[in-house]
Amino acid sequence: MTRHPAERFEEMGLTEDDVEAALSYPEITYPSSPHYGPGRNIAVAGRLAVVHNGPTVITVLWHKRSGR
Repeated sequence: MTRHPAERFEEMGLTEDDVEAALSYPEITYPSSPHYGPGRNIAVAGRLAVVHNGPTVITVLWHKRSGR
């Protein structure tokens, strides 16, 4: 994992296990906007959204249920 997502999940009070669980068992997944780069997807588990490109985590965000 790169520095940016590691810093984000620490400041959000999450652990690397939380991020790995969201990637392994997402409730939903969808492609990211091509504006942010090709091949990026978003895995959502609960309130957590993990933006990734295959095995590479790009960032972690809070996901709003109203967007589902």
